[in-house]
Amino acid sequence: MKNREMFLATTAITDFWDFESKLLLLGPWCLANKNNRQIKKDYFLIPSPWKPTNKIKEAADYCYQIYKELLPLVSKELNHIHDVSYPLRYWQILIGPWLLYFTIVLYDRYKRLENAVTLFPNLYTHALPLHLCDATSIDTYDFIGGKIDDDFYNFKLFSIIGHELIPRNITEIHITSDTKTCRSNYRPNMKFKIFNFFMKSMFSKGRIMLSDMYHLKNIDRLLIKLKSGCEEIGFIDFFDKNDLFLNQTSFNEKLRGSIKFREAKDNFQQLLYRVIPSAMPTCYLEGFKNYSNYIDSFKEIVKMKFLGSAVGWFFNEPLKFFAAKATLSNTKLIEFQHGGGYEVFLPKLIDAVALEKDLFYAWGTSSLNNEKIRHLPSPHLSRLKNTYLRKNDSLLFVGTGLTRYPFRFITYLQPDDLPKYLEDKKIFLRNLNPAVKKCLLYRPYLPYDDDIMHIKHEFPDTKFLCNESLVAWMKKVKLVVIDHPHTSFLEALTINVPSVFYWDHEVYLMREEAEGYFDILRKAGIVYKDPLSAAQKVNQIDSNPMEWWRSEEVQYAISEFCKRYAHVEKDWLKIWVRELKDLTK
Repeated sequence: MKNREMFLATTAITDFWDFESKLLLLGPWCLANKNNRQIKKDYFLIPSPWKPTNKIKEAADYCYQIYKELLPLVSKELNHIHDVSYPLRYWQILIGPWLLYFTIVLYDRYKRLENAVTLFPNLYTHALPLHLCDATSIDTYDFIGGKIDDDFYNFKLFSIIGHELIPRNITEIHITSDTKTCRSNYRPNMKFKIFNFFMKSMFSKGRIMLSDMYHLKNIDRLLIKLKSGCEEIGFIDFFDKNDLFLNQTSFNEKLRGSIKFREAKDNFQQLLYRVIPSAMPTCYLEGFKNYSNYIDSFKEIVKMKFLGSAVGWFFNEPLKFFAAKATLSNTKLIEFQHGGGYEVFLPKLIDAVALEKDLFYAWGTSSLNNEKIRHLPSPHLSRLKNTYLRKNDSLLFVGTGLTRYPFRFITYLQPDDLPKYLEDKKIFLRNLNPAVKKCLLYRPYLPYDDDIMHIKHEFPDTKFLCNESLVAWMKKVKLVVIDHPHTSFLEALTINVPSVFYWDHEVYLMREEAEGYFDILRKAGIVYKDPLSAAQKVNQIDSNPMEWWRSEEVQYAISEFCKRYAHVEKDWLKIWVRELKDLTK
């Protein structure tokens, strides 16, 4: 007979909760639904196993080591299943991103459930029978963009782990439900389609081919092609091909049952080895031949010397199939930095994944002594350099977003930090002078973010910017406040709009080599460790923020930081063309 005094809720699906017992919640995501926040029953929130934040680095190192050991085993099995003999690098490009993220996701859920049982050995929870725990996905985007934030998919993962860790503490419930299939919501407009057709028919040849180049506009691509010469640089995109074989594959239990791995080192690794065959995306198993046959029609592969992308290496399956096939002809791969955070946050997992390519182009100088790392100015930031023209008296407050469930080990905002993050936002707003509050504009990360509801409840007069261009507003407001050190904070510094930044320095742990640059910003009064200090700074400078912002100390701090992490050049196009042309020599 199970002890029914303490029930552990693992997800936000209250239909699976036992309200007759004392309630334990495994994470803040259990309260993510609107109805859940209004539950009248007392509960205890299980603390994160990743606090203090430096534990995240240990977890990331552990998962990356497993990933490196597992990749050759997966490659061997896939070669056998598909009757091919592709090298490890082929499969690393193709399945590596999913394999690394799935390892991290499963380990996070494993340690959280283990932590809960350590704290409350007599708890019990509900779980699905193992035969109902299908953890597969369509592809990497479906997994990262949809499945890992889906309550029922996470319930499957927790059920699998529960049967492994606490089989005597679970009660099986026989419920079936569909997990959502997530496809990219990017759909190019007609103008882009026409341009892309023109580029494909006229400019799809080159010794260097570029794809999924985030922040490169149509005119940029055209100018790069024209200035480099017809045979040097080309562009190839697969925007309309990601759903190509979505409905042409079905789960093959017999095929997956043939995948076997050798004995693992520890209990978690044993579980991971058992789960991977059934969890692997269908595009790498049942749909593999469809994708491969499609890619075989591309003649560009033979002539390519280099293939580069900014955002395609994780989520764009046709591009990854194209790239993997190209490496068989000795094509070199290039990754371009597409957002902030590189060489800033811990651990160095981001670097390791980027450096799996042959070259990595960063926005600034690097502290890593690695010949693979080169530097190019950011086209996006270069267009923003010193474009500030104040046109109104508004204070623009920029928030960030995060997934409901954890999916990566990195020292920035995690779902466990959401309650404090929202409370810090309230502290900042409460301590603004009334005159400042009247001019407040709030920009959420997404139009449906929870923080909109939180702010509306306590500050009903706040105006929200949900769909307008963020950088367009940064160029014309009196002052910008940002509560996270991501790409938008680099954009504000580059635009050179008066700005105040704050974030929890216990959550956002920076690398030792990055701390010195952030300290320059702190000493100049730009960055703060808490919302109260940031609000006081805003109140102090509100009457004339430009007087402070244009001071020698502040402008020096901005210049030093941007040289390191946000390098820009007025003639960035010329620099890009010269660098890329030099590669072919």
